[in-house]
Parts: sequence; C-alpha cells; structure tokens
Amino acid sequence: LTVDSNGLKFKVPREMSDQVDLLATAYQENLKIADTQNGSGNVSLQFHHLLSRVGFSVQTTTDTKVTINSLTLKGKMYEEATLDFDAAKDDEIPVLVETGNKTVVPYIYTSSPIEVTGATSGKSIRANDYLMILPHIIRQGDDHVIEVSYKIGDNVPVKEAKVELQPDFEFKAGKAYEFILKISTSTIKFEVTEQPWGDGDVEEDYPINPIPK
Repeated sequence: LTVDSNGLKFKVPREMSDQVDLLATAYQENLKIADTQNGSGNVSLQFHHLLSRVGFSVQTTTDTKVTINSLTLKGKMYEEATLDFDAAKDDEIPVLVETGNKTVVPYIYTSSPIEVTGATSGKSIRANDYLMILPHIIRQGDDHVIEVSYKIGDNVPVKEAKVELQPDFEFKAGKAYEFILKISTSTIKFEVTEQPWGDGDVEEDYPINPIPK
C-alpha cells in the first residue's frame, strides 16, 4: 500500500511470487473511543478479502505426466486501485476503486516448468499458490485469455494454447476461482468454478491499550 492525497493505493504486482493478499476490516460503527480507555481486553475485528483469487489445476485423459512450461492470465484491466472507506460506512466492507488506465496486463502464474503427475481427476498445478487480481467484470474488447505452454510426456514438442474468457465474466472481491485446464493430446479446454475463499472472512482479536490522558 502507498499513500497519496487521494488515500491508500494498492498496486497488484504482475508476478505471482511478488503478490500479497489484501484484507480490510469492516467499518466499526459501534466501536467507541470510550471502550478503549479502560484497556479491558480485546476488540474483535473482522477482516474481508478485497481481491479475487485465481488458481489453476490440470485434468487429463491419461496418467501421462503433464509439464506446464508457462501459464499466464492476460487481459486489458486495471492493476491499481484506491481503498475506499466511504463505501464501508454504507456497505460495511471497504472496496477497491480502480485508478489509472486499463492496460494489457500479463499476470504470470509461472514462467518455469512444473510437472504434474496423476492429474486425471484435476490436480492443482501448484498447491496453495494463487494469483491475486483486482475484482472486475470483463468488458467487450478486454480480450482476457489464459496462455499455456505445455507438453504431455517426455521427448515431445511443447504446445502453445490460448483459452479465451468470455465478456461479462466477473471476478468478485473475496471469491476464489479455480480454472481446470482439460488437456488432451490434441486440444486444451477449461471450466471454471467459483467458490468461497477458504473459510471466508478472517476474524482476529486485537488487544486495546488504554489511551493516555
């Protein structure tokens, strides 16, 4: 997060290894200053995921080893937003408001080979590794694609494939998306599932110290 005259700004790095999750607490209307003056314990704050999480898994028609050489989610979208707390007062959850201009952004899931074996039932390419992107709806002309470089087996040519995401598909805040890449010897297709992000929101207790008089 960075701070300027417009508030808190957040930019999503393009490499998955550089990305972090972003959470914010809801507007605490009933948390009064008087409650903190006694230092009498903890205040429970509920945090919400503000980004969209994207994961990938592989499904094949054989038990042959699949090697994913590179995988990128690419499209015209925003990669920077401002954290809007004014919206939190109405909806309780702060939101990210896009800033800057839409550009063609490649979000790189991996640029180094990953071997996936026994993937017939749909196996995560990299367990517990996910892309984080700003929530948005794909508009006409945004041209979102999943670009995959892969091979099935050893000593075979590497194949390149692009799978298009349709306009009006929506990446929602606090939702997790799993793209299942269905790879055969001749084609690659995908299906996507939307699911809760783990247990959903994160609740933490924070100690409150007395305010000095």
